[in-house]
Amino acid sequence: MLFFGKKEGCLICGEKTSMIKKAVVAGKPLCDNCYSKCGALSNFAYKTREQVVERINARAENQKRYAAFSPTDVAAHYLQADRCSQTWCCPVFDKTNPDLFPFSALIDFELIEDGVSITKGGLGGAVVGGLAFGTVGAIVGNELGKKQKDIVNKMSVTINLRDEWVPRIEIPLITTETKKGSFVYKNNKDFAQQIISLLTIIADSQSQAGSTSNVEQQSTSPSAADELLKFKQLLDIGAISQDEFDAKKKELLNL
Repeated sequence: MLFFGKKEGCLICGEKTSMIKKAVVAGKPLCDNCYSKCGALSNFAYKTREQVVERINARAENQKRYAAFSPTDVAAHYLQADRCSQTWCCPVFDKTNPDLFPFSALIDFELIEDGVSITKGGLGGAVVGGLAFGTVGAIVGNELGKKQKDIVNKMSVTINLRDEWVPRIEIPLITTETKKGSFVYKNNKDFAQQIISLLTIIADSQSQAGSTSNVEQQSTSPSAADELLKFKQLLDIGAISQDEFDAKKKELLNL
C-alpha cells in the first residue's frame, strides 16, 4: 500500500523519504533503499524498528544462502525447490535475492480462479479439487463439476506460511480478461498445475518427515518394563524405599 505525505527522515537510515511512502513502521516511513533491502514480499504490519533492522540483516544473509541454492525442482519461473537443503523460493518477485523458506514453513496453498477455489492442499492433508497429481508438470486436469464461464479475469495461487515477515504469498497468473480457450489461458493453467504439483511435493515431504520422526521417537522410547527394572535395581541397592518403588510401579503400569 502507498502512503502520501510530506518528506520525512527514514526510520532506519535517517535519509529523506519520497512523497510516496511504500511502508510506515511505528509511525515513521522507510526510504526506498531500506524498503528494498527488506524484500518485496515483506509485511510491515505491527513491526518495530528493531525488527526491521533484523529483517535487513537477515535478507543480507539470505542473499548468501541463495547464491549457494541449487534447485532440484522448478515450476517454470515461479517456484524453485531444493529437496537436499529442504528450502524453496518464489524468484518471480525478486530474481536476485528471493526469500528462501524451509519446507516446514509451508502451511497450505490454493489455486483460485475469479474467487472460486479450484484446488487446495497443504501439510497433513490430501489435495482437494479437480487436479490429479503426478510428477512436477505432469498433472491431468479435470475441472470441478460446475458450469465454467468462457472468460477468466483472475487466476492466482495463494500460499500461506509460518513466517512473521511473509505470512502469505499470492502468485498472479492471469490479471486481465482472458478467454478460456486461448493460448494464454492454457499456458497459465499449465504454470498453475506445475506450481501446485511442486507445493504438494514440499507438503508431502514434511508429512513423511513427521511420520518418520514419530516412529523413531516411539522406537527409542523406553518401555514400562525397562523403566520398572531400573527402579527395582535402585530398590535393591537401597537408593529408594519400597513405598517409592510401589508408587512408581503403579505409575508405569497405570494401576
